[in-house]
Amino acid sequence: EGPWGVAALLPADSTEYNDGGLRNRVTYWYRVAATNAAGTSTYSNVASGTASVFPGPPPPGDADCNGTVTATDAALVLQFDAALIDTSPCMGGADVNRDGATNAIDASLILQFVAGLSDHPGGPPLIESGIRGLVTIGPICPVMQEGVPCPDLPFSATIVVEDGAGSEITRVRSGDDGIFEVSLDPGSYVLVPQSPNPGAPPFASQQAVEVVADAYTEVLIQYDSGIR
Repeated sequence: EGPWGVAALLPADSTEYNDGGLRNRVTYWYRVAATNAAGTSTYSNVASGTASVFPGPPPPGDADCNGTVTATDAALVLQFDAALIDTSPCMGGADVNRDGATNAIDASLILQFVAGLSDHPGGPPLIESGIRGLVTIGPICPVMQEGVPCPDLPFSATIVVEDGAGSEITRVRSGDDGIFEVSLDPGSYVLVPQSPNPGAPPFASQQAVEVVADAYTEVLIQYDSGIR
């Protein structure tokens, strides 16, 4: 595989790419990736220059961004399947690369949702909202003494997220640094901290949280270790 060079940058609503000025009876390789203001996804798989359909890989997230691309070798036209015409959070454009050294055609466009690809100019902005928080535990000193510092420490714990009716929506676990983050639609939620040892300390009180659009609500969850 030889060096790749950028052949074109296409808008998100492109239906095909026609590469002109190529040498007669020479096959070229192409590869395509979804792009936006935040970066570029991984590139697509390799296909020959014959007229074939190559399904794109399934997206890793919930976004419905799968589709196919047809490669026709006569004019070296990459024809994007209608499923790829996408101005949703999946993509802001397409980055087409050509390899003129090994000379063949890569035609399957990846429109998968990739972490970090957001805030793109080619379509409506990706709506991000949810809850971000810090979990701590204390006191952690064997015996609490007046005037002796005994700060709370970060704590790794499982937090259940419930809706207003008390149904579990999801659950998230804070890291060793006590930090957690969960993406949620705007609405009212209740955070229910789970005890590592049911019926025994440490305990933490549940919290009602309101999530608004385009923002992460920050919370502090404090576990009581039971040490006194």
